[in-house]
This record gives sequence, C-alpha cells and structure tokens, in this order.
Amino acid sequence: MRGKSGSFNPAAERSGIFEDGDVSFLMEIYCCQDEPNGLSGLACLRKSLSSQDVLIINKKASNWAEFLASCEQALQMEPKSVQRHSDVLNCLLNMCHLQAVVTHVDALIYRIPQYKKTWCMQGVQAAWRIGRWHLMDEYLSGADEEGLLVAVLSIMLPLTCMLLRFCRQ
Repeated sequence: MRGKSGSFNPAAERSGIFEDGDVSFLMEIYCCQDEPNGLSGLACLRKSLSSQDVLIINKKASNWAEFLASCEQALQMEPKSVQRHSDVLNCLLNMCHLQAVVTHVDALIYRIPQYKKTWCMQGVQAAWRIGRWHLMDEYLSGADEEGLLVAVLSIMLPLTCMLLRFCRQ
C-alpha cells in the first residue's frame, strides 16, 4: 500500500489503483475495530465488492436487514454452511425476531443435527427473551447433551440476578 500511495493512508492517493488483496487485508484489520465507516471507505477502493465484503460491512454497521439479505444470498450458494446459518440466527436475534429464531433453530436441529449444541445455544437466547421456559428447558437439555450446561448456567445466572433486582425496584 505504502509504495503505491506514498503514505499509510490509501485514500491520500487520488488516482491509485489498489489490488483487491491489499484492500481485503486492510478490511480484515478494520473489521476488528469498531469502525464501520472505515470499512465502507475501504470497500470503495475495490473494483467490485465481494459477497464477504458486503457481509462484513453490514454486520459492523448493524444494518441487520441488509446483513440478513446477504446471509440468505450466501446460503443459496452454500445451504449447509454452519457459519451462515449462525449469522442468520444472530441477525434475527439482533432484529428481535425471536419467534423466527425459535423456528429456524428447530429446523436446523432437524436438518443439521451434528451442530445441535450450537443451535440450542442460540435457541436458549431467543426462548429466554420471549419467556418460553419449556423451550428454554428443551434447548438447555440439547446443549447439556454436549456438556455445555455449566457454560449456559454461568451466563444465565448473572442475567437472572440482574432481572430479579430490576423487578424488585
């Protein structure tokens, strides 16, 4: 980058053409920072955006509707991608589409059972937030089959204590 633009700031070069690999490298760095505008600016240096770039930019900018659309598009190409299904679930959680999370989790447990603990952990989050305790017990049982109950309880116990304190006020 520096050799092409004469500085560490690629935007300082007005007419430079940057390799997609260089831009991807910088996007990986910016992805770890809370800098969605920087990601968008770097993306403009590319000749064309990859689907992965669009996913990263929308996730970091909290554009959940766009992120969901990108994930759905990626799932059409890779229907068994655990990462993309997990991204869809996280997106739905962030959008507060909690019943959709429950429905999606149930389908994933049936369709891709080897990742049941992953799906159950995300189902617990939705079931907790909508107060569907029987579902939460079911998901906790699914997670416990894989030995994750202790991890879940370590997360849920502080939340329960905070909720009880809040309700008493």
